[in-house]
Formats: sequence, structure tokens, C-alpha cells
Amino acid sequence: MSQLPRRDRLPSVPALLRRLNAQHVARLRAAYESVGLEGLRPAHLAVLLPLRGGGSRAADLAVSAGVSRQAVAQVLTVLEQGGYVRRVRDPTDARARLVEITEEGRRALRVTRQVAVASEQRWRVLLGDRRLTEFTQVLAILVEDAEADASREIDDGS
Repeated sequence: MSQLPRRDRLPSVPALLRRLNAQHVARLRAAYESVGLEGLRPAHLAVLLPLRGGGSRAADLAVSAGVSRQAVAQVLTVLEQGGYVRRVRDPTDARARLVEITEEGRRALRVTRQVAVASEQRWRVLLGDRRLTEFTQVLAILVEDAEADASREIDDGS
């Protein structure tokens, strides 16, 4: 295990998280390419992940992803062309369409999960069980606080 650098020589936590995420995104892209998941980008996960539990309307996907309906429509077009999703009639409203994940979309999620598990295994080797658990707990606290803060801003009309 390497010696920890002094705190005054480290980049900020947000900068470190950005760098860690950039590496994860690069691994995802490489994994997608290696198994022939054409046109799929890590950013598309914001639309694919909510579909694991069943079909959803595009407007609901926009809300869950925190993006505009137009942005979701563009992503859905790419995902549909790649065979990752399909649009079907909503059985509760004949005028509406549901977006469903296809088997190819599920395969993409399995590859995504494999990359995440591999990253955690690497971190476990580097950090050990206790430190990885602490790191995970700290990140969960920060995410929960950030999400609560964002909710407060929305509630306050900010």
C-alpha cells in the first residue's frame, strides 16, 4: 500500500472525485466497445437504469434523470436505434407510449455492473475492507446531504 500524501498536497475532494469518475467512465466506454455495445455512452445510464423495474414514460425518465424532455428524447432516439430500448403503447393510456428496456439494454446494464464490481474489488485490495466500508459510508453521507440540499433549493423556489 502506498504512503498517503500530505493533505496540503492533495487536490480538493471534488477534483479527486471528478478524476476518479473520469477513470470509471473511460473503463465503461472501453468495456462497452469490447463487447460491441455500439453507440452506448455512460451518460445513457441515466435513462437506462430507471427502466430496470419496468416501462416508463419519457417525461418520467426526464424527471428521474434531472434533465429536459428534449434531452431524454434525444437519448431515447440513440438508445432505440442501438436496440437498447423500445417504445410500446401504454396499456393504461392508448395515447401514451412507454419506454421499455430490451435484452440488449439489459446486457448493457450487466456490463456496467461488472465494471462497477471490478472497480470495487480493486479498491478493496488497495484500501482493505474497513477503509472501503468507511469510504463508502462517507460518500453515502455526502450524497444524501447533497440530494437533501438540492431538494431544499427546489422547495424554496431557488
